[in-house]
Amino acid sequence: MLKRLLAALSGKNLLYQTTGLAFLGQPNDIAVSVVSIGGMPREWASKVRIQEVPSDHISYFLTEASLRALAESFEHA
Repeated sequence: MLKRLLAALSGKNLLYQTTGLAFLGQPNDIAVSVVSIGGMPREWASKVRIQEVPSDHISYFLTEASLRALAESFEHA
């Protein structure tokens, strides 16, 4: 039970829970809602490739999935 409590209060977990409240449970990257991230002017829609990556705003340049997506975006540029 103590192990579960400590895990729930860990820094990253607490950060996700706190920011989740701010976004009313909507998907977010702990800084911006996913809906807001994808929002852009209509004229850009056909020019911009949007890819959801399993990462957050703080660790985007640290996770393998986000670095792979970033590298792929440069290959397609």
